[in-house]
Amino acid sequence: MQLAAQRTGNHFLVDDWVKYLFAYGGLLFDLLIGPLLLLKKTRSYAIVAAIFFNLTNSYVFNDIFIFPFFMIGALLVFLDPERVFERLKKWGIVRENATEEQGRNLGRMGAALLAVYVVVQLAVPLRHYFIPGYTDWTGEGQRFSWRMKIQHRSIEEMTFAILDLDKKVIHEINPSDHLFPDEVQQMAYSPQMILQFAQYLHDTIAPLNGVENCWVKSKVKVKFNGKDAAYIFNPTLDLIEAARSGKEVRTFIEPEPR
Repeated sequence: MQLAAQRTGNHFLVDDWVKYLFAYGGLLFDLLIGPLLLLKKTRSYAIVAAIFFNLTNSYVFNDIFIFPFFMIGALLVFLDPERVFERLKKWGIVRENATEEQGRNLGRMGAALLAVYVVVQLAVPLRHYFIPGYTDWTGEGQRFSWRMKIQHRSIEEMTFAILDLDKKVIHEINPSDHLFPDEVQQMAYSPQMILQFAQYLHDTIAPLNGVENCWVKSKVKVKFNGKDAAYIFNPTLDLIEAARSGKEVRTFIEPEPR
């Protein structure tokens, strides 16, 4: 909330009552919004509340990008299809003589495919329980999971270096010269992205500097959930060797800060 207050200039966001409002208000919203959307009597109010909730999230938390607007778009599935169809005809979006298509039974194959889809949507977000290591720190299993807004990282240091083994020359690399600001920020959260960027430096940037045989190393130090700053990878580690080893990224990540 402190970052949101600094970014927006609304310093009341750091007040204790606002923190409690977001914490417990968000909890109540998540618990109640489903039933309220399903009940016809409360659906209209729930849709308005959901739109307000997601727009507020978009304003306060600028690191969730387009997600709130996807959630607002998903509210369309709760609208009465007959009323929507009539409104579209009134606005001239569909022809006056257009008729709604009759639904068809899924059949066994359709039901089976739907069941597989539901199982995947439920199982994949839980995969981190079967991956060794602390997911919040290693980043493995963090994407496409129900783990939003449970960690914060601030970048203390982020530099890369291409070490020319033949000429004994070090080329310092500022990632901001090659990536968008959001990509640099996301790299602090995703060790896998650090390895991918190192591979890019090796394959693309090194040859442009006349480097044929090199190591790529990093100094990426972050503060993780208010703990002491720590390096994600050991600064002496050759990231190219790590990326090509075939081992899981967690094998090379430094221990989580205490």
